Amino acid sequence: MPGIRDWIGEPLYFVSSYLDQFSADQYREKTLNFFTKNITSTEESKQWIPSFNSTPLDNIKCNSLVRFRCMVQDMFGPELYYDVFDTENTATGERKLLTGRYQDVTSENENLNILHNSPVTKMSERHVFYCVPIPGETEWVKQGHQAMCMAPDVSCSSAPSQGFKRSLEDDVGEEMELQATDDSSKRSRSAPATEGSSVVTSQVQMNFPLPGETGPAALVKMYDDVGDKMKINDVIEVYGVISLDPSLVPVHTEDSEMLSAEEHKAHNPPPSLVPRIHAIYVNKIQTSNPLLPTSTDNSSQELAAIKTEACEIRENLLGLLEHALHGDKLCAEYMLLHLLSSVYMRRDTIAVGKFSLNITGVNANEQLLVNSLVELIQQFVATSYYLPMSLDNLNKLKFTPVKDYDSDRLVSGVLQLPNRCHLILDETVMQPGQLDVAGVKNLEALGNLVRWQKVKYDFKYSNPEFETDVPVICLSEGKSLLNFDSTVPLQIENSLNLKSRLEAIKTYLSPALLDKIRIYLTLIPRLNYEISEEMTQMAQEDFVKTRQANKDAMTPEDFQSLLVVSRLLSLSCGLSNLSADVWAKAKVLEECRKSRLPK
Repeated sequence: MPGIRDWIGEPLYFVSSYLDQFSADQYREKTLNFFTKNITSTEESKQWIPSFNSTPLDNIKCNSLVRFRCMVQDMFGPELYYDVFDTENTATGERKLLTGRYQDVTSENENLNILHNSPVTKMSERHVFYCVPIPGETEWVKQGHQAMCMAPDVSCSSAPSQGFKRSLEDDVGEEMELQATDDSSKRSRSAPATEGSSVVTSQVQMNFPLPGETGPAALVKMYDDVGDKMKINDVIEVYGVISLDPSLVPVHTEDSEMLSAEEHKAHNPPPSLVPRIHAIYVNKIQTSNPLLPTSTDNSSQELAAIKTEACEIRENLLGLLEHALHGDKLCAEYMLLHLLSSVYMRRDTIAVGKFSLNITGVNANEQLLVNSLVELIQQFVATSYYLPMSLDNLNKLKFTPVKDYDSDRLVSGVLQLPNRCHLILDETVMQPGQLDVAGVKNLEALGNLVRWQKVKYDFKYSNPEFETDVPVICLSEGKSLLNFDSTVPLQIENSLNLKSRLEAIKTYLSPALLDKIRIYLTLIPRLNYEISEEMTQMAQEDFVKTRQANKDAMTPEDFQSLLVVSRLLSLSCGLSNLSADVWAKAKVLEECRKSRLPK
């Protein structure tokens, strides 16, 4: 029985062993079952696999197993590769089956010859994705994952072993030339580069969506039908074989491929900067919260536990937010509801469940308030991004992703965010000035995100809309430039200054309470919520009576807002059904909020 370090350190040995033992058709299933079973058997087995997010490349062995927590930033065209190929040793005449699965190059005898016309030799496609670290992932999440890693920190050479190496895709390219079949959507790589390659020395665009973000990126290659299930902006955890071989750095020549120089450079970055990861097991992540399983579907025990404590955690969280908001309890209530909001369905063009929030009355000199709220949110949620709405940022930052047809890649923008990434807009930094064309487009893109939870990507000839689930909160002095679902003017309580309140928060916020809040904010939005027929009828009758008494007292839009508030209020208490008490409390909250709005 292989030890855990055997299949992690030498995964390709097991791939080739299964090919030796079974037929060309059977070995794929046997290999996949072997690795899936070992990877998913226990949480501990996952932690023994080195994390590509936090382990330096010098400490990762080429062709070993790694795991990568990432977001799909771009999708390249499929690659052709040899799934199984028949070989003959020209010196001895020995025949042997080899595989190009989960690897880019072969390390075999230089006398080895691929028999292209053998009936056993089979070419297949693998999908290629450009993946980046999860945008906006907060520091406590990164540290939490790193603390759980059990992989030994042992330096391993990533250099190739001595002997003849050939790119499997080079051979595919050769055969395609022989067959005279040119397909621009199915790329094959050119010959290996020498050390002086311009691709190596030129700057590589890492294409991170958020300014200032760092971390590793990778070309993730997926096999069989796994890649068919992936979409742009999907957050995934990949377990696969890492390829760091410098021979993968290609030299572009005019007659080597159909790719332009720019496209060739973008699709073939140096593996020392952008390694290749051949995915064996891929898991779509619903949360990167290290306190929970990556799929909230597997969090039934944690959800049951947090429901029993929901009311207590709610009161603690409400008190913390109230302190950070100068003692404004109403504002704290709405901010708590906002943090729990998420899009749970779409009805026509409406993103049902979103609850964008504009807190007004925040002066430009209240930077301590802004900073403390941003810091508090970043302590609570797994992903977030603070965006100062300065004139400079609006005019100069790229908000929406743009398709660059010269390099055939999607150039990222600030709004290419994963679901449940909390976007914090700060309009208090705005100064008088003129928005240019880019600034107007950026503001329009933000408006579409807030209102429709969609972002239009610029594909030059079309603007496809990508659906999102990004909770947006805006801090501003007056009403925001954008239309938010709910606006709450801040009322400052002067009995205790903000610095004293922030010190009280630090004292009260114990590690145990902080963990409970983090689990609460992750799981509570996933609760199934229903409104009984009785409560539906009561709410409708309430709406009709209010309108009969005063037509302006409740518009249809007000009624929809009340339904959203009552839903979030129910969830915040760990309830899956709307009750008469919660409905009454929601009405009081909305009446108090409206009373603060300018007449």
